[in-house]
Amino acid sequence: MVNCNVFISRLLEPSSKTLLDNNGLLDEFVRMAMPCSLYNGKTDDKNSEILRLAEEFSAKLIHIIEGSYGTLAIYDGILVIFKNNKNNEKESFSYYVFKNLLYGI
Repeated sequence: MVNCNVFISRLLEPSSKTLLDNNGLLDEFVRMAMPCSLYNGKTDDKNSEILRLAEEFSAKLIHIIEGSYGTLAIYDGILVIFKNNKNNEKESFSYYVFKNLLYGI
C-alpha cells in the first residue's frame, strides 16, 4: 500500500521534471499513485482542462512544469498530472488529480 502523503509530495521535488521526461517512470508513477487520486479523467484540450479544474476545485494555478511525456499543474489545493496519450494524429491526455499537501483542500 502506498503512503499517499509521502508519495505525492515527491511531485513537488525538483526531480519531478525527470518523471515527466521519462515515459516508463511516468507510467509507473501513475500506476502506483492511482489509489491516492481524488479524480481521474481524459481530455483533448489540456489548457481548457487546466482552467476548468481550477474552477471546479476553487484552486488558484501556481505553476506548470512541462515534460516530454507529461505536464504537472500545481494549484493551491491540488496537483494534476497530465499524461500524453499517443493516438494517431489526435492529441489527448489522461489526467490525475491529487491533494496538494502544501496547501490542502
